[in-house]
Amino acid sequence: MLKAMNVHEFVFTSLDGTAMPLRNYQGQPVLIVNTASKCEFTPQYRALERIWSDYRQSGLIIIGMPCNDFGNQEPGTEEEIAEFCTTQYNIKFPMTKNTMSWESRLTRCFAPFVKNSATT
Repeated sequence: MLKAMNVHEFVFTSLDGTAMPLRNYQGQPVLIVNTASKCEFTPQYRALERIWSDYRQSGLIIIGMPCNDFGNQEPGTEEEIAEFCTTQYNIKFPMTKNTMSWESRLTRCFAPFVKNSATT
């Protein structure tokens, strides 16, 4: 059984390869969103960027987490994902590298929120 961890103990990697320690956001509301550039929900980028723009000065953190686990909907490299997000949606909120959502590190991060999953 996985030991539950405090979310602020996790360090993700950004699209540009730099560390994204979640402890930097302690005390702030953080919204971590699974994203993909080639799915029916891709237009969510527009709304997420609007929310980020409207509320980041109040402390809201949005982290986009590209994932290719679901139907090959995020097959690009980090550079391709960054290019797409910038040119198509003018994304400025932090984004992690293309991440497998069910890898052990993320499973531990989200385990307290997910009771049943057929893929874990």
